[in-house]
Amino acid sequence: MNFLDLSKTAFHKQPSILLLASASLLCSSAYAAEDTIPNLILRAQSAIDNGQPQQATEWYEKAAAMGESPEAEIGLVRAYLQAGEFRKAIAFGNLVAAEHPDMTDTAALLAYIEDLEGQTTPALAKLTEELKKHPDDVALNAAEAEILLNRMAVTQAIQKLDDWIARNPAQGDIYLLRARAALVAGKHEDLSIWRTNAALAYEANGELESAKPLRSWLSTQGPQSAITCIEV
Repeated sequence: MNFLDLSKTAFHKQPSILLLASASLLCSSAYAAEDTIPNLILRAQSAIDNGQPQQATEWYEKAAAMGESPEAEIGLVRAYLQAGEFRKAIAFGNLVAAEHPDMTDTAALLAYIEDLEGQTTPALAKLTEELKKHPDDVALNAAEAEILLNRMAVTQAIQKLDDWIARNPAQGDIYLLRARAALVAGKHEDLSIWRTNAALAYEANGELESAKPLRSWLSTQGPQSAITCIEV
């Protein structure tokens, strides 16, 4: 999951991120029948989950070139972040925000990017305001937890994640962040528990590609990790 101040930047009639991200793809005469936007996004998400940002970038760019897709555009920013291309991520993140200012995913992404630039306090303040309007939004809560973990506010991150988990159905992305919080806190038994729960939640929601890297990791941890889990 990763997220500038829109009020400081005017983007009136900016060229679409779709053109900037994949001009060469727009010249392509045809796409394979299976290369629909949803299929390409699924492949790209799987590549992100498996730590393959370059492959994810290729598929997100291809999806973005095929038509208006905020999910592909936001995914492209995340792929740039995972690849360590922060300048590209910031530039594209601002363009995405200008095109889709009402999406909570955009607000979450921009807050994360702002934190990376060292503006942690305003980033968290913006998330707090957004969370007043959307208290259970996954993207906003995940961005807040990631920023807190990045700044080593581990206890606060765990409390906020546990509060969200207590009042919402199982959600793989939140459980995966809870696993990361356990790792940062040095609680390795909890790490296995929450990764197991994340895998179960992804599978229950049909997000099988997201579950695969977790299942691969769990298979190396012995039988205990498969049975020691919180009910989801």
